[in-house]
Amino acid sequence: MKRVLRDPIVLYPELMELTPMPGPGADRIINGAEAEPHSHPSIVNLLIDDMYFCGGNLIAPNVVLTAAHCADGFTTIQITAGDHNLEQPENEVIITATGPEIIVHPEWARLSLNNDIALVVLGDASFPTDNSNIGYIELADAEPAVGELAQAAGWGVTTEGIVGGEVSPVLKEVRASHNC
Repeated sequence: MKRVLRDPIVLYPELMELTPMPGPGADRIINGAEAEPHSHPSIVNLLIDDMYFCGGNLIAPNVVLTAAHCADGFTTIQITAGDHNLEQPENEVIITATGPEIIVHPEWARLSLNNDIALVVLGDASFPTDNSNIGYIELADAEPAVGELAQAAGWGVTTEGIVGGEVSPVLKEVRASHNC
C-alpha cells in the first residue's frame, strides 16, 4: 500500500506561531539520512482513516504527541510503534483505536497551522514497556538555543512537494541548527 503524507510538520508550535510559512513546502525537512534501526524508539507512525500517514512520539505508554492536523477530526487511527522499515515489519506493535481522546492545542488554527500540536490518549490501550524497540520521549523544558543542533526523524517525503509526495519506507533523521 502506498502511504501518503498528510502535510507533515515539525512540532514546534512556538516557532510556527512566530514564523508563518511563506508557501507550500517552506520550512520543511526533505529527505535526510537513514537512521540507525530502532535508534528513535519513541517515534510512531499513524495511519489516519486508512488514508493519511503521519508521525508522532510516544510520551507515555498510552499517549502520542502529534500534529493537530493529523489528529483533529479523524474516525479511526492505527498507531504503530517499534517500526523502522515500513515495508519490512519487525517486532512492531500496532494499536487501532476508534474514538480515542484527542486533546488539541486550545489555539490550534487549521488555516494557518498555528499551534499545530495534539495529544492522542488511548485510554486503556497502551504500548508495552518491555519491548526494546519502543520507548517514550522526554519532552524538553525549553526550546533549543539559536545555533544549537537539534534532531528530527520520521518517514517524511523524500522530494519537494508535500501533497502526494513519496514517503520514505525507512525512518530517516536530520540534524539541523535552530536557525536553519
